[in-house]
Amino acid sequence: MTLYIADGAAVNQMRAGGKYPNEDCGESNLRAIGLRFGFDWSVAYIESFMPWPWNGTDVQSEVNFLVSHGLPAHRVRSDIATRVNGAIARRHVCTSLVRSDIHGNPTPGGPVGHFLENVSTAAWRVMNPAYGQFIVYPNLTACDGFDGLEIDKVAPCDQPTGNGDPLEEIAA
Repeated sequence: MTLYIADGAAVNQMRAGGKYPNEDCGESNLRAIGLRFGFDWSVAYIESFMPWPWNGTDVQSEVNFLVSHGLPAHRVRSDIATRVNGAIARRHVCTSLVRSDIHGNPTPGGPVGHFLENVSTAAWRVMNPAYGQFIVYPNLTACDGFDGLEIDKVAPCDQPTGNGDPLEEIAA
């Protein structure tokens, strides 16, 4: 069965108002995740909590930000398929670190680490903050950075509908 969580906000890191837009993929994902849960953190605000915002962020700093702002989360160091399938089965939002080119396009062996928000277990449907939109990629396993985070709470938009089966499909 293909599982989805609802498409949340799509945040374009180049237009999100941060001081370092070329480096704000992680911060833009955090803004998008926060909006799912009713938090309206600006990217500039999130940057102020990162240890080196001029050079991107890291998964543990993102987890620390979320937890300190009341959103339970944990770091998941695993392959992307295991991480995404597990999180989505629990109706949890998750992000993945992938290798990409300098424009945010997932690229095997790419020179840049880039964060994506995962929303489906079927096709690799993600919110890519480099473009501020939901995109389906044919395969992300070759670009896997083996790191990411999972929110340990179900967003209101991802609550079960219908019979309440935790594995029922939610139309994207």
